Amino acid sequence: MVGWSSRRLTGVAVVAVLASGCVDERAFYISEIRSPCLTGMVSNGLLDVAGKEGYRISAIIMNDLLSSTGTDQQPERSRLAVRKFMIKIDLGQAGAANAPSELTDFEIPVSGTITPGGTAEIGYFPVVPAALVAYLNFPSGHRPMIVATIQVEAEQNGSTVESAEYSFPIELCSGCLVRDVGGCPTEDDTYTTNSCGLPQDEPVTCCTDSVAGFHCLKQ
Repeated sequence: MVGWSSRRLTGVAVVAVLASGCVDERAFYISEIRSPCLTGMVSNGLLDVAGKEGYRISAIIMNDLLSSTGTDQQPERSRLAVRKFMIKIDLGQAGAANAPSELTDFEIPVSGTITPGGTAEIGYFPVVPAALVAYLNFPSGHRPMIVATIQVEAEQNGSTVESAEYSFPIELCSGCLVRDVGGCPTEDDTYTTNSCGLPQDEPVTCCTDSVAGFHCLKQ
């Protein structure tokens, strides 16, 4: 479970990372967003709020700074140390007028390094928190769009830098992906679902049992 507290999201698994100083935004940026349910880069997402989960992504981060090695006797100055993601969500026409601000404007602490000319993939983390889904309210049959704006904060030689903003639109629906079968299938039952067990991007089968409650099934 991911816990929320005063604009901070904790408990996020991270792979590798970056960041800092006064750098050109073309040298430090998010180059790709990926979904755990799809292969390769995605330019937008689809979240079924009937699944009662948030939307998760991983981010490919670029450090295109030139290496300082060989220019002097000092240690490498273009290495970046990522510290956090900063995420703001524009809810558009999705309702949620009563949603707490910490669910639409929050930070996700991360850690790791990336060398000059290198990349790092960080994820998977919720760019739309599950707690926000309960506040989303829109008419049946409507598919409003929300937009998550994502930045990375990092350090470079003790200075703080921020990446360029990356805008990621996410379409919302209620019931377009989730197939609720009620009681969970037995081992002999067959069902069609997606590979990640999340109600995003691809159809998923969800069910209820006495231990886990309502949850979605992996393929």
